[in-house]
Amino acid sequence: MGARVESSGQRRAQWLRRWGLTVWFTTFVGVQVLTFPFLSAHPPALAWSPELLRLLPWLGGVGLGMGSLFVLEGVGPRVLAPADPDLGAHLLGDFGPRLRGYSWARRTRWLFDATLCWFVAGVTTIVGSSLLGHALAEAASVPALLDGWPPLLRLLVAFLLTDVHSYFRHRLEHAGGERSWMWRRVHRYHHEPEVMDLWAGMQVHWLEALLVFGPPCLLLSALGFATWELLFLFTLFLLITATQHVGSGWTSGPIMGQIFQGPDAHLRHHSVVQRDRLENLADCLTLWDRLFGTWVPPRPGFRGPYGPGDSGPGSDAG
Repeated sequence: MGARVESSGQRRAQWLRRWGLTVWFTTFVGVQVLTFPFLSAHPPALAWSPELLRLLPWLGGVGLGMGSLFVLEGVGPRVLAPADPDLGAHLLGDFGPRLRGYSWARRTRWLFDATLCWFVAGVTTIVGSSLLGHALAEAASVPALLDGWPPLLRLLVAFLLTDVHSYFRHRLEHAGGERSWMWRRVHRYHHEPEVMDLWAGMQVHWLEALLVFGPPCLLLSALGFATWELLFLFTLFLLITATQHVGSGWTSGPIMGQIFQGPDAHLRHHSVVQRDRLENLADCLTLWDRLFGTWVPPRPGFRGPYGPGDSGPGSDAG
């Protein structure tokens, strides 16, 4: 009886490990996507008005999604440990205690980093790019080419444009043996954590938001995207990429992991080994890595070590 109970627990943990993150992703990202046509039919104003209240369910969904992802991160060591002995030893003997051992001072600093990057610099970049794009389009009489397109098709085009731009931006940050200014002064900071989880994933330089969202938002606004649409795209993008740094044993599963960059693919990108950091560069879709030769399938059981490794300031690693 004891063996059957243990076997049942292992099967349950293995199922959760394979599909738990997929269920989360389908629920929260799916709800956000399905919200877009409603908001397109009833576009909210961006000045204070009753119409702005239409944004509250959308913003509430984003907040609930991120909060529940932190819960998944926290319960991962206990829930997933029975999946196999090696994973259990790692989660309960290494990852779990280190995650719980983060000081609140460190967590506060990381939260400040993320807030400064995504919700101060990010929103400022999007709104500024939108205003500039609209002004340039009006001055140059650029037609709003995407007007009249079905809402979900508009969202898909904008998402693909933003994601492919972010792929090449990320590739440029790691180019040239990681000796560029973009790596040394901006992106290396994100690779410094040696324990990967949602908290460490929030360690980002504020300039990242400008590099990620500035150019595509400028172009999309010139093509007719409203500011609120760009802000919606911004939150959807962040929600999709949030899973990448979940380090407590969850995986993207056999379906989602083939389409989106999940933790099992992205955590390898945070390896101390430089050649690993030059792979799996896309932010959302694995499509770009597959098309441009930087995709490497997830390495089963890869758990680091993580960090900037052999390309620190002054390093000759190539």
